[in-house]
Amino acid sequence: MDVSLTTLLVRPKRAFDDGVAPPSFAQALALVIVLSGVSAATMFPVYVAHWDQASAVGATITLAMGGQRVALPAVFPTNIVRSLVQSVLLWLGAAATLHVLARASGGTGRFRAFAAYVGWSFAPYLVVYPLVAVVAGLLLATTPDATLRGVLYGAGTAAQGPVNWNGSGLMDTRSPLLTGALLWMGYLWTGALRVAHGLSVRVAVAVAGVVTATLLLVAHAPV
Repeated sequence: MDVSLTTLLVRPKRAFDDGVAPPSFAQALALVIVLSGVSAATMFPVYVAHWDQASAVGATITLAMGGQRVALPAVFPTNIVRSLVQSVLLWLGAAATLHVLARASGGTGRFRAFAAYVGWSFAPYLVVYPLVAVVAGLLLATTPDATLRGVLYGAGTAAQGPVNWNGSGLMDTRSPLLTGALLWMGYLWTGALRVAHGLSVRVAVAVAGVVTATLLLVAHAPV
C-alpha cells in the first residue's frame, strides 16, 4: 500500500481509492502472516509453563545451539505453524464470505483482487498488539503476583482447550482490545467493499456488519 497507515485506519475508502495501484495480494499475505506470528509469539509463556509436560508425553526436536543441544517439544512448532495457517484461512474465509455477499448485493469485484483489500484490513492489529504490550506491562508492574501468562491468557491452561478462548486475559478473543480490533477491521471492510465491489455506503455497511457480527458471536460464544 502506498498510502499512510493513519489514512488506512481512519479513512479506508480514501486509502483504497488513493492508491496508485490496487493492493498487492503478496503484500497482504505477508501482513497477515506477520500479524499471526506476533500473536503466536505471545503464546511463549504458555509453552514455558507446559514445557516439561509436553516433553514427557510427545515427540521432541533436538536443536544444536552452540555447544549445547536443546530438546524442543514438537507440539510447539506444530502449533505455531498451525496458527499461521489458521490466520491465512481466516483471512481467505472472511474474504470469500464478504465477496459472496457483495456479489449477491450487486458487487462487481473479482475475488483475488478483493482478497488483497481484506488482507490489508487486518491493519488495526498493528495498533492493537502494541496496546496489548503496553497494558500487559502496566498490569505486570502494578498487580501483585501477576504473571505474563495470566495477563495475556487468563487462568486457562492448554489442557482445557485453546487458551485464547477460555481465559480472561488480554489475548482472549473476548477481551475488549481484541473485540475492538475486530470491530475496527469490520470498518475497514466497508471501505474495501465500496472500492473493490462498487457498493453503496448502506450496502457495504450491511455486508460488513453481517460478517463482523457473526465473528463476534463466535468469539463471544460460551466455551
